[in-house]
Amino acid sequence: MRVQQEWEELDKVKMEAFDEKVKEKLVAEYDRKVANTKAISDQLHEFKMKYIKRMQDDMLEAELINRQVKEELQREADKELDRKRKQQDQKEIFRKANNELLQQQERERLKALE
Repeated sequence: MRVQQEWEELDKVKMEAFDEKVKEKLVAEYDRKVANTKAISDQLHEFKMKYIKRMQDDMLEAELINRQVKEELQREADKELDRKRKQQDQKEIFRKANNELLQQQERERLKALE
């Protein structure tokens, strides 16, 4: 009976040691999976942040380009307006000069007739 109890006690100790090893392995595996999940989660978060930043940069760049295009179009419109004004001014100067020339010629013609 005593041998039987010793065997049972030894079995019990071995089972407890085995259970402890299995428990340690499971805890270690669980810890690895948690760490892996955290790493994946961190990578996903970092990817999302980089993607959002890139999208914001792209939007800012598009807005800048849009503003530059509008400014360039406005400058071109201003240049065209200036060109037309100068053309009108030049036309007016030529018209006045032509009228003065015609008046001068008329005065000279009248003077020649006298």
